[in-house]
Amino acid sequence: MSGTAGHRGSEVVNRKDFVRLAFSNAMFETETARLALERARDDKLRRFAQDMLDTHAKGTEELRGVLRSHASLRGIEPPEQMAEQYQTWMTQLRAAQGEKFQPLYAQQQAQAHLIALDLFRNYAQTGDDEALKRWAASQLPILQTHFEATQALKGAS
Repeated sequence: MSGTAGHRGSEVVNRKDFVRLAFSNAMFETETARLALERARDDKLRRFAQDMLDTHAKGTEELRGVLRSHASLRGIEPPEQMAEQYQTWMTQLRAAQGEKFQPLYAQQQAQAHLIALDLFRNYAQTGDDEALKRWAASQLPILQTHFEATQALKGAS
């Protein structure tokens, strides 16, 4: 998948783009998790979805705190809607009924976490703001754990 979620992952993004993409990913994770909690029948998938809600809500609040507390980031606002690719995936997921929902959710979660890992790793290494670089680096172990969990979901769905 090229150009996923509004960026190509390996490209260097500036602080404003990183914030937009990080929030966009979090919006996608939380909205799809809510949908999974409504529709999924598999307990493992439901636990994963609840973890996504909890973890991404916490990460989003942390990022909001970083934006508020560093002068170099003032004026950067979270986006009002998620990136176009995530909107497309969300539409596909909402349309998935019955047995089609869980495999699609698992697939999208794996892709979204790969995108996030690439984005956060890239920004942590080459970003243009030290506070954001530290925050991005702090999220990498969480994102890696989530990605690994998506692999188990894909096998179970």
